Amino acid sequence: MLRALIADIHGNYPALESVLAYLDQQAITEIFCLGDIVGYAAQPVECVELIQKRRIPAVLGNHDAGMTGMLAMSWFNAYAQTALLWTMKQVSESVRDFLLGLPICYRDRGIGFAHGSWRDPERFSYLMEPEDTRGSFRKMREEEISLCFVAHTHRPGIFVDDGKSLAVCDDREIVLKKANLYIINVGSVGQPRDSDPRACCCIYNSISGLVQLVRLPYDVQAAQERILAAGLPSFLAARLAEGR
Repeated sequence: MLRALIADIHGNYPALESVLAYLDQQAITEIFCLGDIVGYAAQPVECVELIQKRRIPAVLGNHDAGMTGMLAMSWFNAYAQTALLWTMKQVSESVRDFLLGLPICYRDRGIGFAHGSWRDPERFSYLMEPEDTRGSFRKMREEEISLCFVAHTHRPGIFVDDGKSLAVCDDREIVLKKANLYIINVGSVGQPRDSDPRACCCIYNSISGLVQLVRLPYDVQAAQERILAAGLPSFLAARLAEGR
């Protein structure tokens, strides 16, 4: 069975449309969102409504939490605060209620889903280096979870625990080994930060164990124009073309 993972859409509707169109072409019907549907870009309502229309289950991201008041504004940098305050004025009560109702993490068929980390999903911790994953892998072993999908850093990557050491796999395709534990960062749909401006998503084949981190082009200029037209900081538009 094929399952797609998307995350960190951040109000970038052209990127979300491109990713979902690709997944439709691959006949992937099971899609899960790892949070941060809103924030930064200029079409948060359209993004949430498309997620709702497609009935894509999701977990709560830190920007989703910030927009609804569940997370203090002081948690965010100045650009993020500006975008969130703008977003608050755009969303309807139904969009707000949808985000308020998202779970902080989710478990299904022995797989964990969280925005930041499995160890403390409510804290939205960043998993940047292998050492950052130690607590999450420990909790995964305790709960008999061998695979966890996360996001939050906007950088796709694969962390591996073979029972002896922690490592990062630089490959963009990997076949999971049953003896290992894995944390897969699925990257960002709407605001990649690994110097590659293309949208990113993840496809997991539960039969073969194949995990693919897929990069897809989208209309970056259209997203930039929306940001500038909304009066949001020009930096938020410029960074999309640079993947940072």
